[in-house]
Amino acid sequence: MTATAARHIDPAADADTRSKLAHHLGQGCFPATQDELQATLIRVHAPARLLWELMPLSPTRRYPNLGEVFAELDHPSVHETAREPI
Repeated sequence: MTATAARHIDPAADADTRSKLAHHLGQGCFPATQDELQATLIRVHAPARLLWELMPLSPTRRYPNLGEVFAELDHPSVHETAREPI
């Protein structure tokens, strides 16, 4: 998906993904960068799909809480990459 491509989100799937992210990340890992959030997901053995969900996040921004992560995912920035799961 490119930065200009529209994201097609199924509301039920989106809610499920956010619930899983919240469960696996928790409040203790914030503030955190994209890399730190993904490292936390790996450390807690979260499904690999959740790692891909965080790909649109800026690699340089420090997110103060999960709400800011969700806000960025709702409105992807130019940092969104063209990488897709294999």
